[in-house]
Amino acid sequence: MGASLSSSQSAANSQQGFILALSLLMMLFVSAVVVSSINFTGVQARVAQSAMMEPTIRSAAEQGFFTLREVGSAATGANLSSACQSYFAAILPSDAYSYMDENGVQVWWRLDEARSAGDSDCAALLDGQPLSLVVTAWQGTEDGSNIIALQRLGLNVMFENVPPDGSDGDLINTFGNDAARTLGEFRVSAGSAHVYGAAGFGVGVGSHWNSLSRNTDFSPSDLGSDPLKAAQNLTASGIASIAASVLPSGNHTINAATLPTRTVFDREMKVMHLSSLDTGNVTISGGDVVLYVAGDVDIGNITIMPGSSLTLIADGRLNFKGSSVTDSGSMSDSGWPSFVGISFHENSAATSNGNNNNAAIKLQAGSNMRGLLYAPSGEFDLRGNAHHTGQAFAKQIVMSGNSSFTHTQDYAPVGQFRPRTDIDLDYDYY
Repeated sequence: MGASLSSSQSAANSQQGFILALSLLMMLFVSAVVVSSINFTGVQARVAQSAMMEPTIRSAAEQGFFTLREVGSAATGANLSSACQSYFAAILPSDAYSYMDENGVQVWWRLDEARSAGDSDCAALLDGQPLSLVVTAWQGTEDGSNIIALQRLGLNVMFENVPPDGSDGDLINTFGNDAARTLGEFRVSAGSAHVYGAAGFGVGVGSHWNSLSRNTDFSPSDLGSDPLKAAQNLTASGIASIAASVLPSGNHTINAATLPTRTVFDREMKVMHLSSLDTGNVTISGGDVVLYVAGDVDIGNITIMPGSSLTLIADGRLNFKGSSVTDSGSMSDSGWPSFVGISFHENSAATSNGNNNNAAIKLQAGSNMRGLLYAPSGEFDLRGNAHHTGQAFAKQIVMSGNSSFTHTQDYAPVGQFRPRTDIDLDYDYY
């Protein structure tokens, strides 16, 4: 009986051992099938890994977006096409950039040129038209031959005319749509004096001021004493610290290429510091030039060569003695007005007949000026048959004889076109 029992137990043990061995074999077989299946299709591993890595891949794409936005933010241009070309010259090439390389996991991003606009699209770019760029981020090899998962992020780049603070925006706000503006009196003492365009002023005086087409929306109190921030810009530029030069009498040609560079009105300009300026005719070439004169200016004709500009800033008076401005266009290549005249001279209240030798800006008989003229602390006088085309701003304005203002916004600065980027996320498995 004992032997029989023993034999039975032995058989049972053998059977249990066989079942256990078979179970282990089946488990190994099943496991082998699962592993083999993953290795063969990659679907489960890709989905599982990409779901786990999704935040990292998204972060890589966003890093690409912010990098492109940062390096392209300095791009500017006087028009849409030049700003667009400047942008594509600034952004990174379409190389792969590493975002993560840890424990065998590699994540990359690049500008996807095949899916993006390029500099060849700049010539036909229209105002308000966005350019689409795509940043691709992926987990896998650098060359993209083995990709587990990827994310594409779309950038819409639009170029806007954005006047910088303290510069073009203030010019536009200062002169508005008027031929002339004054913080105080606008005096017209002769019926033959005309303003062709609207005038903004505080008080109209003189026998013929009622002939003005008044801009009733203009409020001098809204602008302050120096709305152009000209004094602030001059101080910040550091031009006054440059050793002052003296130009002898006679005619002069000033080439921007020979002058030092300073930032004035939020743009790079070539500058010269003069103690005074009493000369004949002046020709400006080679770019944007600022002449800062610590004293008075007496000047003849001004010729602005194509693509250039002259900004004439004086602590003293600007006296145009039968002068004229000749330019080939109202703007330089950078989008700055071809001629700007600024006087910081302060003088007393407006005179009755426009014969004020102490006026901050004076256009003597026969003068034919063009551009923007600005005298925030003094008087602007036009006498005889002096004419100004463009826009003017002063503390007070006096017109007499056959003088005239003719309004044109051709000299109103256009600002700089700059890129604005928007983001459009679009995640997908590869």
